[in-house]
Amino acid sequence: MTVNIAVCGKFHFANYVKYVSAQGYLQKFYYAHKRATDATLGLPAEQIFNFPFKEYLVQGHGRLFGTVGTGPAHILYGAVWSRAVLSAWRPADLWHVMAHGHETAVVRRAGRDGARVLAEAVNTHPDNQREILHREAERWGVKGVSLHRSTRDARLIDEIASADRVLVPSATVARSFVERGIDAERVVKLPYAANLSRFFPAEHPIPNGDERRPLKIVCVGTIGLRKGQFHLLEACRRLGPDVVDLTLVGTVDTAVAARLGSYAGQFRHLQRVPNVEMRTLLLEHDLFVLPSLEEGLAVSICEALACGLPVVATRESGAEEMVVDGETGFLVEAGSADALAALLGRLARERETLPVIGAAAAAVTRRWLNWETYAAQLCDVYAQMGG
Repeated sequence: MTVNIAVCGKFHFANYVKYVSAQGYLQKFYYAHKRATDATLGLPAEQIFNFPFKEYLVQGHGRLFGTVGTGPAHILYGAVWSRAVLSAWRPADLWHVMAHGHETAVVRRAGRDGARVLAEAVNTHPDNQREILHREAERWGVKGVSLHRSTRDARLIDEIASADRVLVPSATVARSFVERGIDAERVVKLPYAANLSRFFPAEHPIPNGDERRPLKIVCVGTIGLRKGQFHLLEACRRLGPDVVDLTLVGTVDTAVAARLGSYAGQFRHLQRVPNVEMRTLLLEHDLFVLPSLEEGLAVSICEALACGLPVVATRESGAEEMVVDGETGFLVEAGSADALAALLGRLARERETLPVIGAAAAAVTRRWLNWETYAAQLCDVYAQMGG
């Protein structure tokens, strides 16, 4: 059985394609990233098709226009990538594609070939996303969030509908598609993992120290409505700088930049931290917090857990897949600054429990939350689809 993997980007696939190849399934990995990434995949050159021009278009757009016009522009850039894939087409028994509105031509061509298609949804159903974001935009006074399906949304839904199976990272994502008409029998759940060679606990953990100092909190992710940072900022404002010290890592969605300004001086902002430096940053903090309102499963949660850093996250972030509340982390109600403030205030008072929680999280991560195990389970899915 031959499998081609296609993603208009890189995403998490680069972490595990070498393991899929080692099990004898991978024929070709079609993706788009900077040329130097090829050497990091652990694959022979004949298995790689990289079209970096698409990535340079996206980066150039971001530098020139920020997030303005990204919807239509990314559809165009995705179409350029799809055309390149079709020009270098190699038939396979199964195509594993990232369903994000850029793979429609690939899915249709695979169907014409009689191949099986596994479409991976990294986030909840687009209709669910829009409803949540529209509600949040009204709450925080952010303009420009529409309830209407975009062209990309419609294409993503078509990719999912055309696939034989739908791969999802969490129960939250599965529910969102089943509630909107996708047969539950077609949905396969496989939670994401972490790169354990890069993310691991400190050899000599630094004690939390004086409980009178602020609790150091870090949140990683694009700063906008979806990941819930405004609820976190509001919770930290209520607690005050003597209780919590917040670091936000990620680019700022231009739609929320003005609203974010009202919290100026209440947090430290890092625009970008390279992945190779992320562990160092995480270990400088007491707690990782991700209050997402809509997510698939944030890999940043997996990475924090792997470092032995206690995690506070919502079920909507996908954290319910690996966090046992009160044992390996903490689950908090989405969209509630009150709930966040109450939990963070308690943890600031009881910080001696955090190393115990973090150690339990790291132990669980070492047993199963790694990309090699993920790839083995994915190959089982391939085998079932080919049977």
